[in-house]
Amino acid sequence: MLLHSLFNILMTRKCQFELPYLHASFSPPNNPLCQKEFVIHPAKLEENIKTNYLLKLKTKSVVLFILLCLTTPAAVAQTNQWELVEGFKLERVATGFNLAVNIAFVPNPKNESDSPLYYITELYGSVKVILQNGEARTYADGLLNFTPSGEFPGTGEIGLTGIVVDPESGDLFVTMAYEDEDYQEFGLRKNRVVRLHSDDGGLRAAEATIILDNIPGLVSGPYASHQIQAATIGPDAKLYVQIGDGFLAYTAQEDEDLRGKILRMNLDGSIPEDNPNPDSYVYEKGVRNPFGGAWRVRDQTLYISDNGPSENDRLAKVEAGANLGWPVSMLNGAIKLWNPTVAPTAIAFCYTRAFPDSLQGRLFVGLSGPTYWPGQTSRGKRIEMFSLADDGTVTGEDIFLRNVSDSSRSTIVGLTFGPDGLHFSDLYGERGFDEFGQTNANIYRISPTCNNSPFDGLSCKAIPFQLKQNYPNPFNAETIIQYDVFQKEKIRIDVFDVLGNRVRHIFDGVKSPGQYTNKWDGRDENDNIASSGVYVYRLQGESYSQSRKMLFIR
Repeated sequence: MLLHSLFNILMTRKCQFELPYLHASFSPPNNPLCQKEFVIHPAKLEENIKTNYLLKLKTKSVVLFILLCLTTPAAVAQTNQWELVEGFKLERVATGFNLAVNIAFVPNPKNESDSPLYYITELYGSVKVILQNGEARTYADGLLNFTPSGEFPGTGEIGLTGIVVDPESGDLFVTMAYEDEDYQEFGLRKNRVVRLHSDDGGLRAAEATIILDNIPGLVSGPYASHQIQAATIGPDAKLYVQIGDGFLAYTAQEDEDLRGKILRMNLDGSIPEDNPNPDSYVYEKGVRNPFGGAWRVRDQTLYISDNGPSENDRLAKVEAGANLGWPVSMLNGAIKLWNPTVAPTAIAFCYTRAFPDSLQGRLFVGLSGPTYWPGQTSRGKRIEMFSLADDGTVTGEDIFLRNVSDSSRSTIVGLTFGPDGLHFSDLYGERGFDEFGQTNANIYRISPTCNNSPFDGLSCKAIPFQLKQNYPNPFNAETIIQYDVFQKEKIRIDVFDVLGNRVRHIFDGVKSPGQYTNKWDGRDENDNIASSGVYVYRLQGESYSQSRKMLFIR
């Protein structure tokens, strides 16, 4: 009887099988007993890559059927799946989420155990709230007016994404896709921004107000994505919303089309009078799939992550009325490009006192990598950390955390700082989708392992200063050496060639705590122009030193 039932299911059920080392689609199965369908397509499938290799394997052999179903790849939970720089610790602080996307902390949380600390969007239509005591509750659910389904990558990635908390009212602004009558007629999903209000101090939404909708969205088809993404509130108390191009690249340059744009609006959804065009929401155009956004205190500017096609994922600096170039180019406004692509997601600047002074103002970026990838990959599944110059150019970068598992589906999607450290969501959890199409995603917290501050990120040893990467680098005329001093210290700065010979003495003296810069014009002690090549600049203190490399090109 059992074998007969299994045979009937074999002939009527399907699920998809993932092959290692290929960027393969995955449709969450509705039943753990299934016939197998292998769907293979190249990594980073994009507009210009439409090849889809399909191989279906069907069999009436109950033994083979059971074997295949029991061996469907699923990541084994691993306690050591993440590798983190020394001096920090990683803790799982919340779990049990279905496709956990973005995280938003309450700007001024109450010091009460049952008060909200942060919120999480779940892609398929729910918002969860995490209380000060660690308890997770449902703040809102059923926010989507359609049943999300489809493949990863593709239509399965559509739903509820961005979230930000209004510091004045405690209300939430969330971004999502939705359907109306146009979907039935034209197959076009749209985007909207919704304000959620609670009457119980942020524990449960009591009212949902659409502040902006009818934003053109996503064409139908197996690869439709690039929807509405991050929402942030700027220092001007305006709401900034990032809209993907809906997989129609030309829309990013159409001034009357809100796709492929950064929008700016009042908190009631109206257009600010001081927008670049006072009759338009458009603040900047020319973006493709801008997942993450964060504000930098030093220059009061919004920075975004934007996913490229088959090349040039980027970090970009947003400017009023400017054009970030897509689809002609992904180079406009870019402060960082990734090749090969790594799928940058959420970004966050460090301004929490839970992190050492040496890391304040650094930019942290989540890289999710190929969609639903099992185990580690060089193309993402890590957090990178960037140092920026005053003008926003990148002066240094390091890997802060990476996935080192052989099979875990976990990746980095949501990323933000809270009062107790850096938090990120892993979207799928270790095991990915279960037989019912659900995930068991987690929220992790990264925090220092010691109380010494500042420290160098490699140990808990207190340090008197932090030497940063020079900029520009490479250079051919002049470069700036920047460093932070944390305690009064006598220091010396010198430039050496790769053989250890001193080329130029830069500075010698006592510095009080603060941020400093010195310049090197590429000349030696005799005022002759040095040869092109790699040089080492060293900051020497009374009992501590740091060195970095730079490239001089004549």
